[in-house]
Amino acid sequence: IMLAVAIAAAIHIQLNYPHLLSSLEEIAHRQYQASTLLNVDCDKVKHQLDELMLNQHVYQDSDLSLTALGEMLSLKSHQLSEFINTQLGMSFSSYLRRQRVTAAEAMLKNEPNVSVLAVGLSVGFSSQSAFYSAFKEFHSMAPGQYRQQMLTE
Repeated sequence: IMLAVAIAAAIHIQLNYPHLLSSLEEIAHRQYQASTLLNVDCDKVKHQLDELMLNQHVYQDSDLSLTALGEMLSLKSHQLSEFINTQLGMSFSSYLRRQRVTAAEAMLKNEPNVSVLAVGLSVGFSSQSAFYSAFKEFHSMAPGQYRQQMLTE
């Protein structure tokens, strides 16, 4: 019932207030008009961030925070947040989930004897439910189904 009410409310808002989405986009754009990245080499930050994620696998830390990652990059948390939002087009939490799901995809394909739960925990998810939710967000299927599909192809 709650889901139906939420969906109905979302439809109502979208139909009756179509300008609301564009207003929210405008607010987000204005939020970064006074950029905190003016003296930041964004190409260098992107390279360092890729290094931390792809080679050092910092996403595996289930307690990784915006502040901690910012410190690794010598950025304040609001600078890193702005960088991820404006340069990568997503929020920090979405970016982190994407990194973890990408790593899980590889493990599910390449390590068929490792349990699905162990895969999720090893890539930084703090629980099975968080792993399943994030995985379904990107693949519209559970990690076990994804593994089965990859193994039969």
